[in-house]
This record gives sequence, structure tokens and C-alpha cells, in this order.
Amino acid sequence: MNKTLAVIILAACAIEAAAQDPKAHWTFETLDGSKTPEAVSRTMDTLEGYVEKAPGIRGNGLRLDGFTTCLRASGPDRVVTGDEITVEAWIALGEYPWNWCPVLTSENDEVKGYRLMIGPLGQASLECAVGGQWLACTSARDAVPLRTWMHLVGVYRAGSEMALYINGSPVASNRIPGSITHARTGYLLGMVARPEKPSDIHRTRGTLPAYFGLDGILDEVSVYDRALPAATIKERSARDTGSKPDIAPRRLPSVEKNPGRFGAYYTKLKYYPGWDRLWPVDQDPDIVVCFPGSAVKLVFWRGIRYGASWVSENENWMSDQSVEAWNDEEGCFEHMQDRHCRFAHVRIIENTEARVVIHWRYAPVSAYDHTWRADPKTGWECWIDEYYYIYPDASAIRKVSWKKGTLGEPRQFQETLALLHPGQTVSDLLEKDYVTVADYAGKTAKVSFVEDPSIAPYGPFSWDVTHPYTVQQYQFKSRNKPFICFEPGNAMYLRFERLSAYDRASGCNHFPVGQARCDGRTTLVAGRMVGREVEGLEVVVVGLDLGALLDDEAHAEEDPLDLLLEQGQGMGGPDVASAAGQGQVDGPGRAGGRPQPGLEGPDAVLRVVLELVDQAAGLAPGLGRSGLQLLEQKGDVALLPSQVGRPELLEGLGVGGFRGRVVEGLPEPLDPVLEARHVRGPTPPGSGSSGRDGRTSRGR
Repeated sequence: MNKTLAVIILAACAIEAAAQDPKAHWTFETLDGSKTPEAVSRTMDTLEGYVEKAPGIRGNGLRLDGFTTCLRASGPDRVVTGDEITVEAWIALGEYPWNWCPVLTSENDEVKGYRLMIGPLGQASLECAVGGQWLACTSARDAVPLRTWMHLVGVYRAGSEMALYINGSPVASNRIPGSITHARTGYLLGMVARPEKPSDIHRTRGTLPAYFGLDGILDEVSVYDRALPAATIKERSARDTGSKPDIAPRRLPSVEKNPGRFGAYYTKLKYYPGWDRLWPVDQDPDIVVCFPGSAVKLVFWRGIRYGASWVSENENWMSDQSVEAWNDEEGCFEHMQDRHCRFAHVRIIENTEARVVIHWRYAPVSAYDHTWRADPKTGWECWIDEYYYIYPDASAIRKVSWKKGTLGEPRQFQETLALLHPGQTVSDLLEKDYVTVADYAGKTAKVSFVEDPSIAPYGPFSWDVTHPYTVQQYQFKSRNKPFICFEPGNAMYLRFERLSAYDRASGCNHFPVGQARCDGRTTLVAGRMVGREVEGLEVVVVGLDLGALLDDEAHAEEDPLDLLLEQGQGMGGPDVASAAGQGQVDGPGRAGGRPQPGLEGPDAVLRVVLELVDQAAGLAPGLGRSGLQLLEQKGDVALLPSQVGRPELLEGLGVGGFRGRVVEGLPEPLDPVLEARHVRGPTPPGSGSSGRDGRTSRGR
């Protein structure tokens, strides 16, 4: 009798245990090339894209690169069906997906199937196709943190409820009226079933659907034909031993070996392995410029589409949106959309102890990979050439040119981009008074994070209101702070920011490094690389092309300061700004197409430059071979290398050295070069710079 009872009890336990066994289970212990076994059926399922093992929650897991990696378990009989279903998985994310992305899905092109999903804001969700629509049981945002092992379980009971558990705890549940309409196409793990658009986009017309996947490590994925009880789910979540997943925090590239001297060199900068593997490039695709005795760098990197980026000593990055156009059909055309650098190239032209010259060539393109204003007869379109004349004192002149008539309107030329590393918040990068602006008469102002930027004296903001400032300095939490100097006659939009955005990641994260076909995506969580477009510092640029003379050529071999003086008054319609971190003295300009009174040539520019001393920001100006120089350290009083190199030119322009932080003007001896080559007085009729066709406009 006792033996019979024992056998009955053991049989009942065995039946119960078998009932809790999964009907499909992937452990990823064995990766055989592009195959891995499903443990129950022993079917070898297909792995697509880059395949790599990684330490899992137990044994090995599958590393997902977010771009190519996924698992396909094909076949009409592979999908677990019934009135009760449980989907279970362990996952650790490297960053959040562009939009909702399956951990596991059985869906097809119709509204059929079920799926366990991760959302773009760190949510998790169980979704079931019931009655011709997707019903979802979804957690709150930020429920799935990055670089942490998370146990996700979705439970379905037909005609009853859906429930979602995270790390053993119930986080959401919904009543459902019917049962799942099943798809019988098999399973897909780790990637969207069809191309999708990113979430939180700015313009539907400027965004295209594309494939994307989960970025992280996936392990122990199971599907059951019964609803696991809450106690069992709690017990299974306890398998987490507290181990950290093998996913390093991501940061923009660092220069591992700074030579400590002035000069440019080719190199291959690294972001993180999954992103780096995408690029079919050889050993030296990028350029870094270093400065003597300084950790500051000027970087031209693929992830920024080769746009110039000034990097402080503590790895804070400042870049620029550069030349941009847009239309109502495809959205923005800009270098930022050239995610594969198909239309961008950078090269070193000159590399000496005195200066470095870098040439960046690019075509503004849309998310459709279409170029701007292609000629229907010839196929030629708008191309931009930017030359950076860089000097040992960590300043530079930016010269921008394009063939006359190819750019047209609408367009803009400059927009400062302060870049947040993944996981960084604005308060990690910037002071609350995040920008200081000034004009060349010494007037300064601050742009800040405030409680309500929509009320006076901060706002409301209007595209119809500009301010006549020509210098801006970003208040990085760094010893070295990037600045830009524009020619007199320019203006800026100043937009105060809401204080509630200061302690979080804000801005746009479609750029840099992003591979989504998207011209604007709002940052709502700190998981991705963020380009903080501070539109409060967009410049109505009517600037100056330092080298585009009447023959439409760039003249990169000529000295930019000589070209500035050579053109003198001959710049009726100039329109180029300097990029972040650069000093520049430019010729006279126009704001909104109107000549600015009192600005009649280089002499006038120099007169107003000499008056600028920004006590609040600790800026002191001086004119050197490389243009306007701002000494940002209070102790920086030494002559700049450019001043040492051409004293006769500086004397001829009436500029001297520094005493403390005040510029001292020298006597003005007659300079034979200036006397012979440059016109003083009103602009000669018909003069103007080539390669330009009108004034800056803004508004989308």
C-alpha cells in the first residue's frame, strides 16, 4: 500500500514537472556557425547577421548587435499555441531600440500571433492579436535599465487576462475578451519582423522605415503551453546571481595616444564593437589634430560624418550642423543624414609646425540618400567644401564654399551641437548658464536654463526675433570651453531652455552615430548618443567665404587671412560661419539682406574687435595669423604663436600683445601690403564674393 502510494505521488510530480517544461527553449550554449539548436525539438535554427557568444545568465548567451543579429525558427508547426501561453527570456540591453522590438514574436504580415517586446523608452510589453487588433500589456518606461540582467515573462490566458512580470514581480495586467489569432510562420528573436520607423520622430516625410534589432545579450528564451503561476515565475527569476553582463558603457571615441605636439594624423577611432563592425573601412579613415601641451583635440570622425568636433580635456564634444537645406517632400538635406559617409570625405592638405589644413568635402543628402538640387540634365548637385586652417593655439578658421547657384534656399549654415555621451545628462556637460554671448562692443549676455522660458524676460521665443551678438562660448564643465566668433552683421536666435530638462538627456539622438534613416528624433531617455541641438544658438549667418573669389574656386592654397584682406570690401553677399571652437575675424556682412551701418571693411572689424573684453566669461580677444583668438584661461597671457610668427602684419593692423586680459593697441605704421592691395572706403559697385546666392533663411 505504501509502495503504491509512493509510486502515485512520484508519477503525479513527474506529470506536474513535465507540464512546466517549455515547448520551445533556446539556451545558446552551442553556436555552430550560423546555426543554434532549439533544445526541445533539437532543430537547428538559423542565426542571421553577426553571430557571437557572450556570457549569459547561465552559461553562454547570444550577443545581439542591434543591426544584423537575429534568430529565425521557421516552420508552420514551430509555434506554441493553445488557451494558455507563457513567454520567458533573460536579456541585458546595451541601448534601447529605435522603436518597439521583439524579444520573441510569432507574428506575420497580418494581425496574427503574439510577441514579447522591448520599447524605445525602456518599457516591456506582452502583445497578443485578438479580434483583429493587437492588445498590449505594458510596463512603465524605464522598467528595463541598461547593462543589467532582466527576467521578462509574459503570461496569456484566453478570455481571461494578460500579465507581465519583470524580475519576478507583476508590473502590468489586462483583461482580454477573446483568444489569440495565431500565425503559423515560426518565431523571430531579437529583430523587427519588417522595416519600421523610429519612435518620437520630428517629421514623417524625413524618416524611412528600416530594419533594426535589440542591442545586448539574450539568454534562456522559453515558450510554454501553459500559464506559469506567479510563484514559479518568482522562483525562476531568482537565478540571477547579480553578475554584470559583458556590455561596457559607451562613450564617444577617445584618443589613446596623444602625441603631445601640434599636428594632424590619420587613425581609426573606435566607438563600440557592434558599431565599428558595420564600417567597411581600412586602418586610417579618421583624422585627429592635437595641440602642444594640451589634451584638447579637433576630431574628424565617421560617426559625425566627418564634421569637425572640438573635444575638451575631459572628453566633452562640440560639433556643428554645418550647411543644411530642406523641402516639403524629403525633409532635411545635410551631412547628418549621410549615415554611411557615402558623400563625405576628409583629408590632410597641410601638416606643419605652423599650421594644419584639413579639407572636408560633403554633399547635403536626405534620409532617402538623395542629394540636394541635382541638375536634371547633368546629374551634378550641391557639394560643400570646408577648409579648416588650424593653429597651435587651438584655434582655427573655417572656410566654406560651394558652386554658385547650387545651394539656393531654404538653407542655414551653422547650428551648434553639444554632444552628450550615452548615459550623460545635460547637467553633466553644461552649466545652468549654458552659453555666454557677446558683441564686438563688449556687450554680453547669458542664455540659461530657467523655470519658464516662455515668459518675459526670457521669452516667448520667436523666429522673427534675432539678437546682434557675434561671439558665443559654451559653458562646458571643462577647463577648456569652445567658442565661435562670427563677422559683424550676423545675428543669433537666443532660446532659453526649461530647467526641467537640465538634469536629463535632451536634444536629438538620430545623430551622431545613428544608422536610422531619420532626420530628427527627440531624446526622451539617456540610452543613446545625443546631439544636443541648442536651437537658441542658431546663427543667421551672412558670414564670409575666406577663399571663394570671383572664379568660384576654393583657393585652399592661399592664406585665409590674406584672402580676407584681399577681398576687403568685395564681399557684398557673403555667408559663412565658423564652426564650434574656432576663432574667426570676418569681413562686413548683411543681416536679413540689409547692409549694416558702420561696417566698412577690415579696419572697422579690427576697431570693434579691439574693444571686446568679456570679463564675465573670462574671454580676452586678439587678432593673430589664425584670426580672432580668445584666451579662455584667466592666466593665459602669453603671445599666441600666430602673433609671434607675423609681428609685421599685426603691427600693420594695429594689434598688439596681451597685458593681463586686455588687448593693447600699438601705433599704426603704414603697411605697404595693405596700402597696395586693399581698398578703403565704400564697397565698389558690382563687387561681391562668388559662390553665394542670397541671405540666410530659417524656418521649417
